[in-house]
Amino acid sequence: MLLVLSFVKLIFFSPYQNRLIDEIVESESSANQVGENKSLSEKLIKRKNFSLKNCKDRLKEMSKKSYKCLLALKNSGVKEIFEAEKWVQEHRHEFHKEVYGPVLVEVNVPDQSHAKYLEGQLAWYTWKSFITQDPRDRDFLVNNLQHYDVPVLNYTGRDSQQREPSEISPEMRAIGIHFRLDQIFDAPDAVKEVLISQSKLDHSFIGSEETDQKAVEVPNLGISSLWTPENHYYWSKSRYGNHVSAIVEQLQRPKLLVNSMSL
Repeated sequence: MLLVLSFVKLIFFSPYQNRLIDEIVESESSANQVGENKSLSEKLIKRKNFSLKNCKDRLKEMSKKSYKCLLALKNSGVKEIFEAEKWVQEHRHEFHKEVYGPVLVEVNVPDQSHAKYLEGQLAWYTWKSFITQDPRDRDFLVNNLQHYDVPVLNYTGRDSQQREPSEISPEMRAIGIHFRLDQIFDAPDAVKEVLISQSKLDHSFIGSEETDQKAVEVPNLGISSLWTPENHYYWSKSRYGNHVSAIVEQLQRPKLLVNSMSL
């Protein structure tokens, strides 16, 4: 009788037992999945927090650089540059396109040894200028910033008549010329294009001490503006003949760009 009862119990409970086992396996699998998802979520959160920290740190660096550049401009004579920059920030929602400036804040020269070349090539007023990309924004800024003594330059796109950049030939490299001025700095596209077109940065070259010693060969390479660690050379051809005259100026230490190096 006992044997029969046991057999009956086995028959009765086997399906239930199987379902129970299936439920246990499923629960364990779900628990493992939850654990994996939790682990994945924690990793994702850590990654996002790390990225957020980097963004905050970079923002602090940018704010610090901006302040140093504005202070350099103020010390150089632009007395109300902080007020001008504040006005632009407060009215950004009214612009039709992005407005940049002052130029000194927007420019970054990775190699500090190149700073004196770029500062020497650009007109001083350029560094305190704001750059617009829409005539309406230009007029708006001109009307409101004129008493702050800051110029406003409008970028309308690359000029189709603009000459292509001069290539650095093997002959140039042979005498120590390896860069053009447009290659040594970073800036938003609109800012960079304005500086290039205004100051012919893509046709001005940077040489070395070796180039200084071989400066007499430079005009034959089609170069009219050359910077070396010690001097700036400028060659011009006479309108009435093939006579070439040269002007040589000793370089000055940078006063503004020293404050806009990468932090």
